[in-house]
Amino acid sequence: MEPLTLRGRMQMAALRKQRSKSKTKHRRNGMKTMQESFKRLKMEMEEISEEQKNIREGQRQVKEKFEAIESECEELKRETRLIIQQSARTQVKLALMFRILKAREAGDFNIAAHFTEILRLVSQCWFVLAFFSWLLIYVGDDWKHPGIHAITQLTVY
Repeated sequence: MEPLTLRGRMQMAALRKQRSKSKTKHRRNGMKTMQESFKRLKMEMEEISEEQKNIREGQRQVKEKFEAIESECEELKRETRLIIQQSARTQVKLALMFRILKAREAGDFNIAAHFTEILRLVSQCWFVLAFFSWLLIYVGDDWKHPGIHAITQLTVY
């Protein structure tokens, strides 16, 4: 091919045109491929977004269930404490009643009267109950203990 001749120039132009069409065709195919990959990526991103929404929803539900279980646990703890307190009150009241009976059997009506007063106090105030339960545990069956003597000297207003 002689580039300087007319025939050579025409052939060169034809080749250029052919190469141009080939490049355009490749460019179009490249654009189609790129558009398809963009569409595919977009669909994948939407799927991932949907999966993330489902995960967040699941986490929210788990959190709600956990909080419900936690509040139920706290409620059960409160109820258990209340039952323990009631049981302790009952135990102390029974111990006082037993001591009242023992004092009456022994003929100590003065001590029995004071234990009866204490029983009334315990029925009215749980703080007093706590103190007397400690005292009964600490003193035990020692009727002549100074603590018991001090209690029998109390007057209730």
